Amino acid sequence: MEKKIKKIGIICDLFPNSGLGHLRRMKYLATELDKRKNKCYFIFNKKYKKFVKKLTKDIPIIFFEDKGSNKYKRLAKTISKNGISIIIFDSYVLNLSWEKEFIKEGFFVAAIDDHLKKHYANLVITNRSETQIPRKNYTKQNWLMGPKYVLVKKNKKIIRKIKKNTNHKKILLHAGGSSLYNLMENFTISTLKASNKFKAKIFVLCTTEKSKKIVKKIAKKIKFNSKITFIPFTKDLTSTFSQYDVIAGPTGTTTFETILADALTFSSQLKNDGRDSLESWHSLGNLMHLDYYEKNNLQILNDSWALVFEKYYDLKKILKKNSTNIDGKGPLRVAKKILEYEKKINIKSKIHTSKINCKNRFFSKPCTLEDARGFLNSRNNILARSGSTKPNHLISWPEHVKWWINKNITKFAIKFKEKILAYHWIKLNSDLDGQFLTSGWFLSGDTKNNIKTAFNVLKLQIFAAKKKYKNLTWIIIMKKENRFVRALNSKLGFSQPSKKTIKRALKVFDVKEDDYTIMEMHL
Repeated sequence: MEKKIKKIGIICDLFPNSGLGHLRRMKYLATELDKRKNKCYFIFNKKYKKFVKKLTKDIPIIFFEDKGSNKYKRLAKTISKNGISIIIFDSYVLNLSWEKEFIKEGFFVAAIDDHLKKHYANLVITNRSETQIPRKNYTKQNWLMGPKYVLVKKNKKIIRKIKKNTNHKKILLHAGGSSLYNLMENFTISTLKASNKFKAKIFVLCTTEKSKKIVKKIAKKIKFNSKITFIPFTKDLTSTFSQYDVIAGPTGTTTFETILADALTFSSQLKNDGRDSLESWHSLGNLMHLDYYEKNNLQILNDSWALVFEKYYDLKKILKKNSTNIDGKGPLRVAKKILEYEKKINIKSKIHTSKINCKNRFFSKPCTLEDARGFLNSRNNILARSGSTKPNHLISWPEHVKWWINKNITKFAIKFKEKILAYHWIKLNSDLDGQFLTSGWFLSGDTKNNIKTAFNVLKLQIFAAKKKYKNLTWIIIMKKENRFVRALNSKLGFSQPSKKTIKRALKVFDVKEDDYTIMEMHL
């Protein structure tokens, strides 16, 4: 008996300011669903009919009107006539009532999520790291989480033609599918200046003539006289991206396509709209990702570009190592799951995440890239800075990344019942007399500063140091007035320093002996 063709409706954003990411990723998904003897229809707002038709000549379309109290039932009736039984939502502008109403009408509903909203859909797909979801608040749906569900497709014909040690790198600047360069002027300025400073070739992707004029205006404003090569939009972005060393611009589908193209991504939040997860981007190895405020700060941008060129191959290696799950098979995985869950709509399992490790005691874990932001925030809190050698200095993200990727520094998080209470680090140093250790620790967020926490942090730090390092001198310093920490360290095995240790400490920490207490431990 021949299998009956299942018809699927895809409702996604497509209008002048939406960008093209929704359309691209839904077309990737539709291709995989169609391969399995299904037929996908794209459903767009009638308000943007003229704009939509320019970009969707090769796909079946249904238009709807987003107005009136009966808009849900009106669309439900229309698509039911077409035999559609599955609805996939990929929209920021339609509220969640659409999901709720379509479930009431008997459709199986899947939703693509970028904001961690409380959906009504039967199945929710997000590329966020599974540790980012507050599990107790999201138990009514089945969730597919993580980078293996990223909806991008890999072009098998991609061949990286760039020589590894080329002197002149190629930068491609973009501003998303809508080329909103007006929202990233400082990012554009910094990129143009970096191309001059580091002798790189600059290419700018513009999807409209208006965006090209904005870039030219910005270049004129800063008296940028070098050549800018403008690149038009192409359907096969992954192949286009493979021709460049660095792809710079706002995060989205483009960022995943950059990773697939084996280029280094330098990204940022375009809008402060809650859809960007710093921790999720960093967990993929995308350490050159700035938040909304950082991407508007010229000093941070300039420092970030300096880091990109100074540590290009280190950053590229980290990105490649941690983004292996972005393999171009995400659309295939999601297509299979949608059909599987629709067939068995009463599947009982809910959020598909790793088992929670709720240890009822203090424990230490090596930090992952996902911890990088929390670690920085804790380094910069008032209490941590008050005990540092530069209490007035706020560490920037590029400064932190340079420190973070130093292979001689090991970093740990101290947890209790899965809550991070503190962070600590241990650094292996070298001088003419050999190797020695230095270290530091600080509380996280709203952790209360009490004897029990401090004692456990130091105890776990000592355990980590003794486990990893042997026969080395470990040097620590603290403010003279901090008698409590000095007594605690003394109790745990630190002692008065030798003259050599004092000399080393003053040099490596760049402090005056009169202001700090120096202690040592022989491992």
